[in-house]
Amino acid sequence: MGKMLTDLISAGLVTKLDGHDDRLGKINRAAAVLAQALRKDRQLLIPAVLTGLNANATINDAMMLKAEQALQSEWPTVATVHTDQPISLYRALLLDACQQAGDGANAAVIWYTAADTLRYSPLDREATAVREMMQEMAHRAEEAAVASAVPQESSESRSSSSSPRKATSEIENARVDRDAFELRIAAALGQTSRNGKALTDHNRYWPHANPQEWAHDAAPRLQNAISEQLDELAAANEEQMAKLEARTVQQLQSIKKTAQQEIAKARDTSPAERQRLDTLWWLESLYSTSLHCSYRELDNELAAVTMAYDLLSLMSGVMPASLPYLLAEGINRLPGASFREKVSIETLLYNLNKQRSRLPADWLKGIKPSVPDARFSLRDLVIAALLNDAPDINSLLGRAAIAPATEMSLPEFGRAVLRQEHAVRLAATKQ
Repeated sequence: MGKMLTDLISAGLVTKLDGHDDRLGKINRAAAVLAQALRKDRQLLIPAVLTGLNANATINDAMMLKAEQALQSEWPTVATVHTDQPISLYRALLLDACQQAGDGANAAVIWYTAADTLRYSPLDREATAVREMMQEMAHRAEEAAVASAVPQESSESRSSSSSPRKATSEIENARVDRDAFELRIAAALGQTSRNGKALTDHNRYWPHANPQEWAHDAAPRLQNAISEQLDELAAANEEQMAKLEARTVQQLQSIKKTAQQEIAKARDTSPAERQRLDTLWWLESLYSTSLHCSYRELDNELAAVTMAYDLLSLMSGVMPASLPYLLAEGINRLPGASFREKVSIETLLYNLNKQRSRLPADWLKGIKPSVPDARFSLRDLVIAALLNDAPDINSLLGRAAIAPATEMSLPEFGRAVLRQEHAVRLAATKQ
């Protein structure tokens, strides 16, 4: 059983178990089915966690229907126990499934979606379990960000960095076959070997019987034996030297390539380092590359949103947890947009809607609305305010389960938009 489900049962969010282990097993299997669906399509992670955090969710929510379907497939007679829709049980299933599926980039999707939603989620008995789960997701997300920023050494670069000694380790020295050479010398000087065996192609004479003829027959035989042995050694050494030369050239080319790669690395900063430099330059310049103007030239609400999207365009992979705070510091530099100056979210959305004409048409085309029939995040509210001529702000806030009078500062607002937009983009990437 997942830890989250265990904690939520202990907290009393899941009821009517009445000591029936079979009911618990069915609930556990339903959570596993949901987790598998979330891993298969991580875009579902966003509405799943938003719904799981919504204490006022209804059965009409798209993810509630998925939770209901998963539970009924494992527990067809659930309605005989839960005569009313078990909304709390469905929320528990969704949260547990999110935790089970929350590895790597999935954890970042969950954390960046939930980080700024928790404050607008009136949690009760489940508060402690939920916050512990989100802390775990935050930790996993940061691990994923670090992993995506570390370049992986290629197998080619590992093989090319091997020791030059390898070029000579397989070269064999040519050696004389001493036994064969001894037999040839013996044949040049006599007719039998040391052990008395007859030799082939031997000297035709004995030195004591006919010394002069014996010497004349021995001389060319000795010359041929020694010369042929030397020729064989020379040929063998020539072959080995050719191998050595070829391997040395190959190794030198590999060393040269490795040296060039290391020089290139020394000249060029890593992608992670380049991103840091780009973000610091962005922070100091406060220039919008998408609108071609200073953020100070825009109304603060529009500047906060534009800054979030511009900064996000500098990122690749899972963004580090520090980036949203860098954005907040940048927004804090704008006049009248400090952390201490609060404004209602209702007013923020109205002002954004009025300022939408400042955005180029291609900028608006680049943003995507949220999944229908699911709880809205702050990011979804912003997009709805920017894409519609006359949005029903109160209705939108109801979709997000946020009271219209809820106040926040613009740095907090921009930070939330950045996190949740990053979660949407990350969820849309291939796994």
